[in-house]
Amino acid sequence: MFVRRPPKSGLDTPQDWEEFEPGAEVIRAGLTRADDGALTVGALGLGLRLAGTDPQWTYLLIGVLMIAAVALDRWIRQAVA
Repeated sequence: MFVRRPPKSGLDTPQDWEEFEPGAEVIRAGLTRADDGALTVGALGLGLRLAGTDPQWTYLLIGVLMIAAVALDRWIRQAVA
């Protein structure tokens, strides 16, 4: 959560939620499914590279992860409908 304040003169100090200045806009930011997926694939790829796996295995495992994610998503959507 972010608080955007109107510009004012003086020192710019951090602002706590309890003391937020009237007139400030509260902006809620959240992750979407695409963001979650990108972070997961990035973390998996980085972890495999740090572990020293062969790049071909890294790409194979990321592909398997993507196929499994799509299959799980389709299965959940069919179960809900």
